[in-house]
Amino acid sequence: PPMPLRQVMQKGEDFARETFRWFAHAVDHAEAFCHELEVYAPSPIAFARTGTLRLAETRAQAAGFQAAAEALDRIGVTRRFIPRRELDLPSGHHFSAGLADSRSAILNPANLHLALAKAALESGAGLSEKTEVQAIETVTEAGGVVLRGENFSTSAQKVVVATNGAIGRSLVPFRDFLIPV
Repeated sequence: PPMPLRQVMQKGEDFARETFRWFAHAVDHAEAFCHELEVYAPSPIAFARTGTLRLAETRAQAAGFQAAAEALDRIGVTRRFIPRRELDLPSGHHFSAGLADSRSAILNPANLHLALAKAALESGAGLSEKTEVQAIETVTEAGGVVLRGENFSTSAQKVVVATNGAIGRSLVPFRDFLIPV
C-alpha cells in the first residue's frame, strides 16, 4: 500500500479506523467552516466534494492501489480500485489502474486565506506574518498559551496555526492535527 496508509495500518486497524473517521469529520467541519466564512470572502471559497482519482503508471503501483483498497475495505473505509480495463481514458494514456476516493474535497485556498484574515481582524484578533514561533507553552492558570520567538513573547487564549505546509520544530508535536489547505 502507499506509504501513509502503510504507516497508519502498522499502528493497528483500530487506530487506522479512528484516523480515517477523524479525517472524514475534519472534512465535514472544513465544509461547514468554509460556508460560515463565505460572508468574508472577496470571491467564493468554492468548497466542493469532488473526490479524487489516483492513477497508477506501473503494475507495481496498481498492486499497491489494490492492496490499499482491500486494507481500507477491511476497516470500513471505501476506496474503489479500478482495474485498467475499466479506466475510461482517452487513447494514448497507458495507466495500469486507478484508486477512487469519493470523500475528498477541494477549495480555493487564496479566498479561504483572505476570508480568514478578514474575519480574524474584524473579531479583534492580531495577525503576525513572517513571524517564526519557536515555542508554544501552555499556561495552566489562564488556560491559554504563550508563544515565544526570537524577539517576542505573547499570550493568547487560542491559536490558529497557518503555514505553507512546512512545519517548524515547535509544531512537531501538533503535526497530526495540521491539515494542509
